[in-house]
Amino acid sequence: MGQVFKTDAVLLNKKSLLGKNILLTVLTKDLGKIKTFAFGVKKITSRRQSFLQTGNLLKIIIEKRKERFYLKEVNLISGFLSIKEDQKKWYFFYFYFYILERILPENVKDEKNYQLTLNFLISLSKKQFDFDDLNFYLNQLLKNLGYLNQQQSLGENIITIEKIIDEKLPKFTL
Repeated sequence: MGQVFKTDAVLLNKKSLLGKNILLTVLTKDLGKIKTFAFGVKKITSRRQSFLQTGNLLKIIIEKRKERFYLKEVNLISGFLSIKEDQKKWYFFYFYFYILERILPENVKDEKNYQLTLNFLISLSKKQFDFDDLNFYLNQLLKNLGYLNQQQSLGENIITIEKIIDEKLPKFTL
């Protein structure tokens, strides 16, 4: 048996694997961004599947064996339904999560960016959100990661991010 961790996490991404399994990318409070296997989640009898939606805040128990993480238990803390029900907010939501998935290093504790992501989700769910708000969070993210010393415009931030991840950011449309 390996190490067992109980932590809060935001689900950044999920990818289907063979069979009834999923590979999850989560940003955890205690471990940073990690990839974890969730076996049997796509079974019709699995109660965990409904919790595993992008952007959900979860309480998870994971086990680390042979340098890999395996999901043992999951409970929903918040689904941020007000974001998912408002199509105007989807662009900001998916754009920010796309960037997080690609820019954050794996297996590095990152409590600042975990808290920043929670604040982003709370802000996006509670108020009208615009490009200035998105730029605020991108500036903070880049500053926390050590890529910025001063504030930049949204256009400059997008160029900086594209250079860091070495790919063009997609144009999300509604």
